[in-house]
Amino acid sequence: MPKSSLRTQVANARRYGWVVVAVVGVAVTAAVWMTTRQTPIYEASSTVLLRTSQTTPLFPFGSAVRQELFRQPETEQLYIDSETFQNAVRPSVPSGTSFDSSTSPNGTVKFTSRSVSPSDAAAAADLWATSYVSSRHQTVLTENTAALDFLQSTLDDLEAERAGIRKDVVALEAVLDRTEDPDQYARLLSQKVSIETQLQTQLAPVDQQIRDLSSQLANLDLLDRFLGDANISARVDRVASIPTDSVSPNLVRNVATAALLGVVLGAGLAYALAGLNDRVQDSIDVVTASGLPILGTIPHYRLKGDAIAEVVSHPTSVVSERYRAVVTALEFAQRTSPVSSLLISSAMPAEGKSTTAINLAVLISRHTSVLLVDADMRRPRLDRMLGVPLDLGLTDVLRGEVDYDDAIATVEYEGGTFDLLAVGSIVDDPTLLLRGERLGVLLDKLEGEYDLLVIDSAPILPVTDAALIGVHASASIIVSRQGKTSMEDVRTATNIMRDSGARLLGAVVNDDRSKHTNYRYASSPGRG
Repeated sequence: MPKSSLRTQVANARRYGWVVVAVVGVAVTAAVWMTTRQTPIYEASSTVLLRTSQTTPLFPFGSAVRQELFRQPETEQLYIDSETFQNAVRPSVPSGTSFDSSTSPNGTVKFTSRSVSPSDAAAAADLWATSYVSSRHQTVLTENTAALDFLQSTLDDLEAERAGIRKDVVALEAVLDRTEDPDQYARLLSQKVSIETQLQTQLAPVDQQIRDLSSQLANLDLLDRFLGDANISARVDRVASIPTDSVSPNLVRNVATAALLGVVLGAGLAYALAGLNDRVQDSIDVVTASGLPILGTIPHYRLKGDAIAEVVSHPTSVVSERYRAVVTALEFAQRTSPVSSLLISSAMPAEGKSTTAINLAVLISRHTSVLLVDADMRRPRLDRMLGVPLDLGLTDVLRGEVDYDDAIATVEYEGGTFDLLAVGSIVDDPTLLLRGERLGVLLDKLEGEYDLLVIDSAPILPVTDAALIGVHASASIIVSRQGKTSMEDVRTATNIMRDSGARLLGAVVNDDRSKHTNYRYASSPGRG
């Protein structure tokens, strides 16, 4: 997009700021409307405290408790998230409630429930918390009992195995108990010791296993005593209270989000509109498209039907002051290179070039001699606009049928006069008259008799007339109309004039509505 300068971006921001405001307004209104129609959702939370190395003073038995009863938050979260736990609790939870849980490094588990009913939200949160404590305790009880049973069964098997290994020894011991003969007793005792020595390699590992299992059984028995308290490893630290305020919908959050999205979407839409709208919106657009300096901006106004120019009908109006500013800008622009003939054209028809030409001719004629030349042979209208219809004019002079003195008429207005050379006879192909040296020779003669020639030509883009005349004129200006002329047309028209060799002084922007009041004096526009 050609509108890339910082000034253009700022201008676009001002121009399409209403789009952003409108989109934000719609988004915020929609957010409020949707929020007020949503069903309120309430949230309640209960907290479970886990026994950790930091929290153990808050639990029964203090530091005397066994290490197996300590809880790791990460492990407990896995248990809470398991399908086994959730499937066991969910059927008891009030319907229509949602559940979430989170653990923290300080040893707490937070159970959160949401529901359209405040009481159901609180009840569900408490149920999840109490179910966790009881379910986790029951799981540990079951695991400990199973471990006790397994170890006792294994120990019984080992004791039976040991008894089987020592059966011969036991048999000798029974005989020894009944023997009264000392010699026989000595022989049996020696035999017993020999057998025990031989069995020692079999009994040693079995005895070691029996000692280890006995120690484990003792530990589990001790742990089982602590497990009599359901709150030994985890307890409900804070029950849920019934909420009074809903957490959803959140009006402030929704409005803020909608406003932010509105700004983003509005800015995108404004940017798209700026890219799609190629019409001249202000003087910055003309500068961007043409690279020409702005000689002046003319506010939107309407002229009385019988008035020849705004500067005559309303000399003190803002519009008249703006035309005077254009004349001043022209005077500054020609200081380095005087202008004896000024071509006024536009990219396309109906952009105000003829009206501009008349107003400038009036203003300049008040302090110097001016000849207004109507060179728009496609659509001649200056003589009708000025109220002096002429049959002879420029075409007749260029064809050599009359002398220019016979084709020039004087236009009188309140405060002064200027001369007019109308188009004259209509020709089929005006370019034939504009080519060659005849036009240049005529303009040279006229420049010798007048201080300034103001030439109104046909639009630049539809025909080549303006480019042909611009070669002979000492300077040219391009007129555009805000909201009508496209930037591409301004760019192309400027390039055509430059390529033809015309000297471009600057541009005039008509119908500037950005900072001026509309001036309406009558229904007739009086514009060319």
